[in-house]
Amino acid sequence: MAEIMRNAGIEAFGYRGAHKQSIEMATQYCAGYGKHIGFKTTVTAVNAQDCSDYQEYIGQLVNDVKTPVTLGAYSFPRNPTITELDAAAREEVKRNPLDTLHFGRWVN
Repeated sequence: MAEIMRNAGIEAFGYRGAHKQSIEMATQYCAGYGKHIGFKTTVTAVNAQDCSDYQEYIGQLVNDVKTPVTLGAYSFPRNPTITELDAAAREEVKRNPLDTLHFGRWVN
């Protein structure tokens, strides 16, 4: 949605909410699950201990973390928490070659 807004001339990626929340903050949160647990892996009390709020996700599949990570690495290239997962997310995205959402969204 933020990409659509950017194309319309509204810079949503720089927006900060009343409590300083941002798209970058949410993306970094997702990246933590991708880093510590992995893509398409079930959250357990053991593999998620380094993730925020992991207790509420125990038993759930880490699903589609690759999307915010790949778009986040493109949008926030100075955030190492997000960009360090770009290569792994890119490999996961390659499994679906018709995925137009990610086409051309790689960090150079």
